[in-house]
Amino acid sequence: MNEDPSISMKLHSIQGQLILAACDRQLLGRRLNNGDVPFPISQNFYGGDTVNDDTFLNIISHVTSANIVGNHCVGLLMESGVVDPSAVMIIDDIMHVQIYSVAKGK
Repeated sequence: MNEDPSISMKLHSIQGQLILAACDRQLLGRRLNNGDVPFPISQNFYGGDTVNDDTFLNIISHVTSANIVGNHCVGLLMESGVVDPSAVMIIDDIMHVQIYSVAKGK
């Protein structure tokens, strides 16, 4: 695991839900293309704190959902068993995954 802060992440709180947006730091500000659909990795959504691998893995276990972009970030999640490789999309040779927690009804 990388101890250097190499992950950019931002927490968003929306209607009581905690959403993590994270990317490999070097991707911040880039625009990927998913066919005809642009996929911006914006400072506004993904930019915030710069953290190391351990901090990222700790935080991901406390969020309602997550939007993760980057071969390093997504690779960590696959290695740790958080994400199944079949759930990963590839956009311009960069891995992307969305994670959702589905609450059980009462």
